[in-house]
Amino acid sequence: MKAERWRKLKLRDLIEVKHGYAFSSEHFAASGTHVVLTPGNFFEAGGFKDKGEGEKWYSGPIPPGYVLSKGDVIVAMTEQAEGLLGSSAIVPENRRYLHNQRLGLISVRDPQAVDLTFIYYLFNSREVRQQIRASSSGVKIRHTSPTRIGEVAVSVPPIADQCRIADILRTYDDLIENNLRRMRILEETSRALFNEWFVNLRFPGHRTAIGVAKNLSVSQGWRIAKLAEVARVNRAQPTQRRRPSTFFTSTFPRWAQAQSERSRRWRSRTPLAVRAAWFSTATFCGPASDRIGGHMCWF
Repeated sequence: MKAERWRKLKLRDLIEVKHGYAFSSEHFAASGTHVVLTPGNFFEAGGFKDKGEGEKWYSGPIPPGYVLSKGDVIVAMTEQAEGLLGSSAIVPENRRYLHNQRLGLISVRDPQAVDLTFIYYLFNSREVRQQIRASSSGVKIRHTSPTRIGEVAVSVPPIADQCRIADILRTYDDLIENNLRRMRILEETSRALFNEWFVNLRFPGHRTAIGVAKNLSVSQGWRIAKLAEVARVNRAQPTQRRRPSTFFTSTFPRWAQAQSERSRRWRSRTPLAVRAAWFSTATFCGPASDRIGGHMCWF
């Protein structure tokens, strides 16, 4: 792969970008056969993001030419969130997703000279994304267009090298996705086990548990107490500019502390039983803190 074989071109010489269709919000539904894609379906670094229950389903009429096919490459032309402008994604399923107006559909001008998967990775490179952002319009929400995208300058190798680069990057992406999938499965298993033991109270030996209080079975070596007896609540009201560094503290030895409101999870080296006092994902701060001390916990 020799650098001198790379050509300096404009994206308009390699691809075309097609605007999407303005699907009417009156036909958005909670379920259906087609999903309207938005910039929210992109990761900042590139790639398709499944929004799960947050998807926008569509039940209205669909004009021809705006149902996406598996393998299509799309680009976010509106920066719905910081860093999304110019992000590209590959459509994962056939004829399920709709080409919305804020997205561009990328097609190569000459398939014999340009590899579409290479273009996908090219859009997610720092150089291309910086140029797209620099030429965008808008202050709070940035926008770009097919014409502006076409003016982006890129360096492109011969088609054989493009395919080789794309194959290598795709292999790494597949490996990362497989590892993330395994992590999600382990996290779900861990959460289910935690709920089974400390929410449903079906822990090992629960059938022979001794002691009952407030309809809670407690096994030998455990005791029941109110949360206020072992912990102190930070009553500071969090805001975007003023976010307490600690929402929940305790005098109990090695008690875990909640991290930022955004993470909403424990980071702890304490025994699992101690963490059972975390009753919900709600942040322990603000006016509701008066009610928190009355919660029962066991350890």
